[in-house]
Amino acid sequence: MNIALPVILFFLLGILLYYIDLKVGVQLYRKWYKLTHKDPLPVGIQRGFIVNSSLESLFGIALILIVAEVLLSFQIGNSPPLLDILLGVLGFIGLMLGFYLGGILMKGMGKTIGYLEHIEKGELDLGKELVKGVKKAREAIKEEKTNSTDDSEVQEEHSETKEDDKPEKDWRDGVDDFLKK
Repeated sequence: MNIALPVILFFLLGILLYYIDLKVGVQLYRKWYKLTHKDPLPVGIQRGFIVNSSLESLFGIALILIVAEVLLSFQIGNSPPLLDILLGVLGFIGLMLGFYLGGILMKGMGKTIGYLEHIEKGELDLGKELVKGVKKAREAIKEEKTNSTDDSEVQEEHSETKEDDKPEKDWRDGVDDFLKK
């Protein structure tokens, strides 16, 4: 059995759990917070059981999941208990990495996921979006071309002034300077 397999599997499970918590767990956490606290959670705060949680709560969730996995593998009994515990420790590392990197991935992909949801609902026409994208690309290329021609003219003027400032040296002077060293 490959030792990296539980790390990879629990890493993917951590990302999946982060995504599920982002979609469903935030609302459930708000209800849970309302039941257990006197004042409701402020409106601007987006917090779930995993999303924007403290290290202690992530540690607790990961520990509960790993203990359940290790106990289940003890019940099945196909592998030695020490190997089950070792795979549980590696799975814990993968799960914690999944929780943290899932947050980074979801923040980076939030706009993409929202865009895809608009397409699925039929709010956006792909043909029109494609035409807009092509027009933006053409404008960007035109701007780049005009900027590059402006830059090349400035560089030519700058190089001409540098050449005028320096007196011309004979190549023999460079050889003499080299031989003197």
